[in-house]
Amino acid sequence: GAEHALLKLLAAVDPSRLEISLLVLGQLDTLAPQFRAIGIEPVFLGLAAGRWPFSAVGRLIAAVRATRPELIQGWMYHGNLAASFVAVRLGVPACWSVRDTPDPAHGHSLFTRMTIALSRLYVGRVAHIFNVSARSAGYCAEHLGWPAGRTEVLPNGLDVMHFKPDAELRRCAREAIGIADNESLIGMVARWSPVKDHRLFLEAAAKL
Repeated sequence: GAEHALLKLLAAVDPSRLEISLLVLGQLDTLAPQFRAIGIEPVFLGLAAGRWPFSAVGRLIAAVRATRPELIQGWMYHGNLAASFVAVRLGVPACWSVRDTPDPAHGHSLFTRMTIALSRLYVGRVAHIFNVSARSAGYCAEHLGWPAGRTEVLPNGLDVMHFKPDAELRRCAREAIGIADNESLIGMVARWSPVKDHRLFLEAAAKL
């Protein structure tokens, strides 16, 4: 979800106004072809999940310095911490982006929780924070001490030109699963995670 949101955002950037360099902390390249299609070549640093050795940190600093950035935009918690860590050393501003609410319901790993905690060392220096929702922004300000005055809500958004009613697709989908045209059909599109609360969805759907 967060990666797709970044892809949509960068696809809308005017390359004549901004030059984008994309550094990926990990090694998962699922969306690499889509980024290349919009003219952005991802650079993968290959950091293992939950493990940032000193040698990898050195590679991170060198890779960012090579782009000669005027602004470093982090994306999600590990990216935010890395962005601020390097920005302080290069003397450039850093911004953060958070695409969920870091409350206990999300069940973040210990490494991610440690990353969020360490980010507080840089919260006084962050230029701007973009939260996915007002709830996310409010939680971060109240429970993590992030500056509300430097926070803005940046929703994931929805491409209404792509996701729109299609009578033929509706007919085919219903036919494939044996649902008549006049029958009510309720669905949910979400990853299998406690925070998505599939149980609540089923309980609500059962009452309709």
